[in-house]
Amino acid sequence: MIRAGWQWVSVEGQASLVGPDDPEPGVDDERLRLLLREIFSAAGGTHEDWAEFDRTMKTERRTAVFVAHTQSCRHDTDEVRGRRAEWSAGAVARRGTSR
Repeated sequence: MIRAGWQWVSVEGQASLVGPDDPEPGVDDERLRLLLREIFSAAGGTHEDWAEFDRTMKTERRTAVFVAHTQSCRHDTDEVRGRRAEWSAGAVARRGTSR
């Protein structure tokens, strides 16, 4: 689930992990470092010191999560007030341009 204020989205589907404890063929330490940066940036994050960001990700053993989307539910402010939800079925989500 991703939430911003009263707006949120939840996604259902098969998840796969890529990280220091969940190796993926073709994703070495350098590729994981860049992948975590790409995910953070795609989510709107910025950082003044990318070397510090990289150290923190490595120390905390951060992991990338990919979800093959099968269904989602979205609530925005109007829907929360009206207690309505929109359900949709969709195709498998793109796992990222760099993988």
